[in-house]
Amino acid sequence: MVRDHNVLIVADLIDNANREWRRDIITDTFSNADAARIFRIPLVKEPHEDVMVWRCEPSGEFFVRSAYKLLRYGIPSPTFNELQATSRGFYRKLWSLNHACISGSVDYKLSSMVRDNNILIVADLIDNANREWRRKIIIDTFFDADAARIFQIPLAKEPHEDVMVWRCELLGEFFIRSAYKLLQSGIPSPTFNELQATSKGFYKKLWSLNLPSKIKITVWRISKNFIPNLSNMYCKRLMVNTMCPKCGGGAETTDHVFRSCHTSKAVWELVGYLWILSNTT
Repeated sequence: MVRDHNVLIVADLIDNANREWRRDIITDTFSNADAARIFRIPLVKEPHEDVMVWRCEPSGEFFVRSAYKLLRYGIPSPTFNELQATSRGFYRKLWSLNHACISGSVDYKLSSMVRDNNILIVADLIDNANREWRRKIIIDTFFDADAARIFQIPLAKEPHEDVMVWRCELLGEFFIRSAYKLLQSGIPSPTFNELQATSKGFYKKLWSLNLPSKIKITVWRISKNFIPNLSNMYCKRLMVNTMCPKCGGGAETTDHVFRSCHTSKAVWELVGYLWILSNTT
């Protein structure tokens, strides 16, 4: 890292009078390895503005055809392969835990953010010797609801790399034909059909009410979970904490905002609509 405020651009490292590298500044600023690499870069005899050069064309100009040929026939260098391997590990750690899918939670996302630097991936939560969840760490790290959902996930007896499995094919591989068959022959469950019938009636009554459009649209957004509560904003990477700021009793989901929060319960009691809290439809 360059911390000398007098060295801001590459040109500050060049003696323009003699067209040579300013060896004293480079040696004092960079490590020996970096300095040696800089000294090996040849300088042109005449100073000029920097230009963009595409090395895959003799003219130095960029053409889509040369990029296509490079992608099709180019052989990645070892440096590129090393970079790919490094980035895969980085993104695996970045996305694997805080963005893990937990069945039963809102949008299958964790309601608690992991900030322990010793817990980066899901494997850090598993005791490989006994093939069990590390219960103390999970209880200390996650909300009770998230911890309970994690404990319900069965673990394989032998450790192995995660694999993607498409359950609609015996081989576990995804094919467009199986997705097409699933869409064509899939029969929704009775619960789904009942929900569809109920929701159709609800929306028909909603849109027929003699109310301002903004109120009806707001009710529709609430029913579709399209409101900016903290849980929804967390899923959009806009918030890092989903805890309800009013009561601190859990993640601020749509259901929590209008039914579970102490503040909302007090409002419903004040207006005489406590039956809403016990209504599950």
